[in-house]
Amino acid sequence: MKKSRSSTAPIKSVRNVGAVDIPELPLNGKTAIKSTRRQKGIVNSQRSEKTPKKTKFDYHTINSRIGTIKIPNVAQEKKVIEKREPQSVEYMSEIEEEEDFPDEVSIFATLSLLKTMEPEVIMQCLSSIPIFLRTLEMDGKLDESIISSVSLILESSELTTFVNNLVIETNVFQAISQCETIQDIEATIPKVIPILKCIVWEKTYNSNYFFSQTLSELLPIEQSIIGHCFKINDDIVTSDPGDHPNFSVDRDLPIMRGIESMILLPVKDVNDDIVCVIQCGGLYDQKNNQVPFNNYYTETLKIARTIVQKRIFAKFKSRIIPSNISGAFTELDFSTIQYTLNKITSYIQKIVPCESCEIYLFDDRYKKMTRLNDGKEFDSQTGGIAFQAGLTQDLLNIPHGQHNPSYNQDIDGRFVNKSIIAKSFFITRGHYIVAFRAKLKMPIFSNEDADFMQSAAPIIFDAIKVSTYVQKESDDAKSKMKSTNIIHATYSALSVVARDGVDPWIAARQAANAFFGTSKFFIAIFDGRSMNFLPTAVKWPFDECVSGIAYNYREITRGKQGGENFPEKLYSDLGVNAHNSIAFPFRRNAKIAGSIEVIDPIVPDIDEESTHLFGCLIANIFDKVLSKRNSIV
Repeated sequence: MKKSRSSTAPIKSVRNVGAVDIPELPLNGKTAIKSTRRQKGIVNSQRSEKTPKKTKFDYHTINSRIGTIKIPNVAQEKKVIEKREPQSVEYMSEIEEEEDFPDEVSIFATLSLLKTMEPEVIMQCLSSIPIFLRTLEMDGKLDESIISSVSLILESSELTTFVNNLVIETNVFQAISQCETIQDIEATIPKVIPILKCIVWEKTYNSNYFFSQTLSELLPIEQSIIGHCFKINDDIVTSDPGDHPNFSVDRDLPIMRGIESMILLPVKDVNDDIVCVIQCGGLYDQKNNQVPFNNYYTETLKIARTIVQKRIFAKFKSRIIPSNISGAFTELDFSTIQYTLNKITSYIQKIVPCESCEIYLFDDRYKKMTRLNDGKEFDSQTGGIAFQAGLTQDLLNIPHGQHNPSYNQDIDGRFVNKSIIAKSFFITRGHYIVAFRAKLKMPIFSNEDADFMQSAAPIIFDAIKVSTYVQKESDDAKSKMKSTNIIHATYSALSVVARDGVDPWIAARQAANAFFGTSKFFIAIFDGRSMNFLPTAVKWPFDECVSGIAYNYREITRGKQGGENFPEKLYSDLGVNAHNSIAFPFRRNAKIAGSIEVIDPIVPDIDEESTHLFGCLIANIFDKVLSKRNSIV
């Protein structure tokens, strides 16, 4: 028996054998097998059926720098699509626990992703994620073509759920997008999402507490679950708030009493700082039973938080000044500084309802401040919280009931509500302090009040500067006019006495009327023990009358009825009904000759210049009388 030749041995001179027709084998063995089968089928004159591939892989080639690369293709088995039963998930029906959904789908699922899903997955996605609300928040619109394509592959009952979610989530987006204030947020969210309570806790500037304008309530950061959410800078979702370790029985329980589920969502501004925390509680189902927050409503509230954050808080704040502020500066060109301040403070108290609005001028050199409203001065001991604001550039917002080391009862404790907000402003070379006290019906001033103070301050201080300048110019003009009048009165008195021989008392009384607004005055001469009142013969002890004190101390002295050194009998003897008087010394030959007492002067500001000039006039026109009295000291 002959041994068979090995299959690996080379075939010699096969091409020369005429009886055997063997095709030339290519590099790929499979191609050779196929070619042989094809030839066999042609010889038999009938097409053979295609046999299934026995190999698991076939190959395709890719040309590269290193040559031709063969890459296997995995044979895909056909899936047998079984008939499915339609699924129906109601948007506001019984809230149940969802099935586990892939995190990557839960995070990134939008409307455009639905058209790539199977109907079962679409319904599962609709029950777990607010697809339409998320798409509206990200893109601002819904693609109608995608909605149409997805709706075609859904059964009728599934299509109902699809349309319900579309309508409801669109309404949620539109309602929340129209919110402009914190009060709008608190009122809108419970209307469009089935929860019992929504509170926005606002963190005021430079403070360690949160404040609710709706509840007028303060929550310290260290004593509340709201503060814990602020410190960890993350969302908090809990079933029973009382079970949370940071839930405060004293602070949080009165607010969340009867609430069985809660979610806290911090809101940030453009600087990535937390400005408020949205507290939602009491999710309820169609039977009005409270249930824990599921993934669908948790994501819905988070998207609502994002919409609110972008629309209200995450924006650069521009200075907004009320249009009616111009009414506070009418008649500025001819009004006094006090009149201007009164109009400004009255206007501010209408915009920011408070008991008091005060403006101070701070002296950095001597560490004193002057209240421009009444001109009263304060130092570090008496200035209170407003003085403390002058030592720093930070805003001070002290709520009612919170202790502050700078608190002063006299200036800070004038009202029942002890809340105060104060801030320093540097306008050109002036250092000013604005302080609002006792916010009406609130224990604290809000961030809106602080923003208004910051925005309106430059205009207010410019108005004060203009009013101060106008008043100074007006005072200078009045001073010049007054100087002109008294010089003219002095010249007239000297002229009529020297030229016309008019009685000196008549001329002096006319001049006194121009100087002091009254013609009643007496010349008091000291005789060593008493003051002699000319032109009468009345005498009075020098240490018991205004004239004697002015003569003795060489200064302007004022007296009023009922006061010390204002004896009624003296003025009764002089024949005048005096209510007040002013006395000042006068000189003759460079020596004190006596004093002049003016009864009931009308001119409010009697300065030293006026008294000196009137004294010189008296010394000249009564020179002979004074020489005869021989009472010059």
